[in-house]
Amino acid sequence: MTMPKYQRVADAIRAKIRDGVYPPGSRIPSTAALMTEHRVGYGTLRSAILRLKDEGLIYGQQGEAVYVADPLPAERPTITPPDEPAESPD
Repeated sequence: MTMPKYQRVADAIRAKIRDGVYPPGSRIPSTAALMTEHRVGYGTLRSAILRLKDEGLIYGQQGEAVYVADPLPAERPTITPPDEPAESPD
């Protein structure tokens, strides 16, 4: 099964954020620039951007610039094991 275009675009932008190409607090390229770079239409790019917003990686309002979140959300929640096993109730 092939991956949807919007997912490929979201993955590419996410990778640039994680690799520091788009550092926290920075402005990502314009819609037109991203459409050209990824060779996709507006709807596909919009879906990718909305997915990244839902993940908390970027923020912004329609008609305004979009920025990388600062700080970035954690990739995976950190689970700290308890120091001692829980005692069973008597």
